Amino acid sequence: MNKNFKAYLIYILIILSCLLLSIPMLRHLVMEKLEIMKVHSHFSVYQLTLLSMINPLILSLVGLTLGHFLHQKTKLKSVIYQKGKFKKPLMISVLSGVSIGFILVIGEWISNVFIQNKNLLENSFIELLGGVSYGGVLEEIIIRFGLMTLISYSLIKITKRESKSVYIISILISSLIFSLGHLPAMLLVSNSDITISIIKVMTLNMIASTIYGFLYYKYYLECAMVAHIMTHVTSQSILFLITLLF
Repeated sequence: MNKNFKAYLIYILIILSCLLLSIPMLRHLVMEKLEIMKVHSHFSVYQLTLLSMINPLILSLVGLTLGHFLHQKTKLKSVIYQKGKFKKPLMISVLSGVSIGFILVIGEWISNVFIQNKNLLENSFIELLGGVSYGGVLEEIIIRFGLMTLISYSLIKITKRESKSVYIISILISSLIFSLGHLPAMLLVSNSDITISIIKVMTLNMIASTIYGFLYYKYYLECAMVAHIMTHVTSQSILFLITLLF
């Protein structure tokens, strides 16, 4: 069996596993949306949760397929595909993710000061599990392996050269789309100042996504995943400690 096809199958299994792990978070989001919108559905919460899995499944498979065919035509790499050395990049990824986790909590606190909201991000095991599986893996497959790779490949074809600027632009464009993708959920549940909330979501997600994109460009796709996972682990750990102490 072709080595690349084996890697492709491995990632399909990872996608399916992460979707299953995301079910508690998706169920919570479905219940929250039904409550906010005051909608009575003929479908059960369980059925709606399963339906909500279709979109991320399709996007993940599309992202994986794009990355599978295009990433080797760029400088972008994956450990599972290329079997590279991962020890040094792993430490950098962990430290990057921890730093971003602190930045997100501080950014959330600063925005809450402006809107006089005493509540920080929600702390729960469901949020952590969903953040690690859905955010840390699926979003990276969609945004980094799929979208960023596609943009990089397209720019290389258009400009006829493979320069650093190609990857800088692809990092920024994919990060902007990543940030915009977080706005609908925020607008649905936000009861505070919309302008400040939009600035917070766009700024914090742009910072995080740009770093994830750089890690993918500089090292491997899996480095972006590790950093994204550690971001959720760190932010949830901080919030847990705050909950215990205060």
